[in-house]
Amino acid sequence: PEASEEGEEPDEPEKKSKKKKSLGSVSRRGRGRAPGPWGKLVGLLAAASIRRANDLSQPDPEPEDVTLEMPPQRAAKHYAAQMPSLRLRFFAAAAVCVLLAWITLSYDFGLPLPGSLGTNARATSLVCLIGMLSVMLIGLDVVTAGVMGLIRGRAGAESMIVLAAIAAAADVIYIAASGDGSHGVTFAVIPAAAVMFALRGAWYSCRAYADSFLALHHAKDAYAVTSEVLPGKKERILIKSRRSSDGLVRRSEEPSGAEALAMEAFVPMAVGSLALALALSLGAQDMKAFFHLFSLMTALCVSFNWTLSFPILFSRTARHLMMRGSALAGWSG
Repeated sequence: PEASEEGEEPDEPEKKSKKKKSLGSVSRRGRGRAPGPWGKLVGLLAAASIRRANDLSQPDPEPEDVTLEMPPQRAAKHYAAQMPSLRLRFFAAAAVCVLLAWITLSYDFGLPLPGSLGTNARATSLVCLIGMLSVMLIGLDVVTAGVMGLIRGRAGAESMIVLAAIAAAADVIYIAASGDGSHGVTFAVIPAAAVMFALRGAWYSCRAYADSFLALHHAKDAYAVTSEVLPGKKERILIKSRRSSDGLVRRSEEPSGAEALAMEAFVPMAVGSLALALALSLGAQDMKAFFHLFSLMTALCVSFNWTLSFPILFSRTARHLMMRGSALAGWSG
């Protein structure tokens, strides 16, 4: 027994050294190993708290001066740079709209169509929906403006286009789900065409702004013609005076009369479309036609003139005045 005890004593330091080596290797392995999900979560929370503390420690930014406006030369370049994209998107949307119009009219009047498009209302409506969504993606800025107008409570012409597109999509979903095509194909071509004309109107507006601001930039020793109301008089008079051109860029970008009219007419037209569709469905005792009638009523409320009439006149007038060294301040001018 004594010999065995004496023989075991020198082995104890070796075991301790092995344990230390194994613990060291485990710790080194743990250092190189990627953190688990909890470690990642703790790291993200720590980084977020540090970032938030840094944001709170910074002083508040100074309020932006709303009276500042873009210089005329920079504004002219800004609007001129948007024209090629608007022109290309207009032609792309026009090609899709021509295809949608051909499919819709051919289905209604029995003209030949490829495959089952001439006989199957479900397939035809789905194809029209795909075409309408394609045009919406091409004119995504128009759709975004309409959605933001609805959210902010300032719905206008673009918001009416979005409402008509939603009604057409609901009509297509009902036709696809029920398979009932007795009421005809959807009116998806109308909101798609409205987006196309809105893109064209935006192109005319950009050209008008570019021409007006370019003429303003090159003007030397210019004078202004303004419409003023003098004290004690009710009528407006035109005054020709020497004054600075500050504020012309900002006044040019104010909403036009057509946009203001669209904002005033949106709620009555939307409510009227819903009420008429419901009344016609109840009167005909055919509630299955509600979605189709609502799509029809909203399509009738989409006016191309809201987004196209004033930009065309503004563009032609601005080009005419630019050739004579004058600038027009948009709808206000």
